[in-house]
Amino acid sequence: MQRTYKIMRRFFYAIIPLLLLSGCATRVQTGPVLGSIADLESVWETDKGERIAFRKFQGEKLVLSVFYVSCKTVCPMVIRSLKDMESDVKFRNEKFLLVDIDSKDGVRELRDFKKREGLSDRWILVRGSESDVRELSSLLEINYRSNGGEIEHSVGKFEISRSGEIRRILDSGKLPE
Repeated sequence: MQRTYKIMRRFFYAIIPLLLLSGCATRVQTGPVLGSIADLESVWETDKGERIAFRKFQGEKLVLSVFYVSCKTVCPMVIRSLKDMESDVKFRNEKFLLVDIDSKDGVRELRDFKKREGLSDRWILVRGSESDVRELSSLLEINYRSNGGEIEHSVGKFEISRSGEIRRILDSGKLPE
């Protein structure tokens, strides 16, 4: 009986920390490198009215996604998912770059959207010309087209490394328990 108790106690002390850690561990699975932000020649306008090239972000870790301000369908879900990532310790050093695919949206719309969504200073919203958006969407393998007042578009979250490499995020969830 005493021997069984010792074995059970050792097992308990060995397995409990592993179970606790597995519930907290996160992972990010990414696909192959799609390209580099250094490959993009386009100039974008931020929600603060600054003009930037994506090369400016080399040396920083980013999570990038596309959206448009008036989207009522998939974009709110993507933003919510990105907000969850922002609160995850795994992404504490990343900034979040939202690229507006509606070239008609202006700086004012970006600023209002950022305020309405309660996005922190870690979030950078940018807009570009139609040709800039096409160039980026081609690199990211994002499809989109205008359909009346809506823009139909594919969805993706992308990780940009400090060196500027772009990879699609396949899974950013918790490890299975």
